[in-house]
Amino acid sequence: GRAALDRGDAAEARATVAELDALAAQLRQDYVLRIAGRPEDRTGIWREHPSFRGRAYFVVVDAVDPQGRPVPLPIRNDETNATETVSRFAVRVPQSTYEAVRDDKQRNGIVQNTRLAEKRRGALDPVYRMPVLDGRITAW
Repeated sequence: GRAALDRGDAAEARATVAELDALAAQLRQDYVLRIAGRPEDRTGIWREHPSFRGRAYFVVVDAVDPQGRPVPLPIRNDETNATETVSRFAVRVPQSTYEAVRDDKQRNGIVQNTRLAEKRRGALDPVYRMPVLDGRITAW
């Protein structure tokens, strides 16, 4: 930003400030990616799409703050390449994770182990408690 100001490039300096503001907001966030596991929830899905090179498995999650309120996040949908701000989306997982969540829900109709990841204040990214893969979708 300072280099942009030194060059007299106000637009680049403003863009840098906006990026820093976004980074600060991300660092302040504190949320959990909770697996949608109530009986009426669709917990997991699979897709076949060229970008996934075969079958891809997903677990549906809700981003929620410590009080249980939805946390809107910018999520890039791998099927459309569009970024949407949503609090419910699906995370791509290995088949073994998908099956473990499915089996958990089949036991009594609800998912007992609902925490897929936790993003703590001061951290940039969530820490996953189960294996996940790159890939997110926002519609199914």
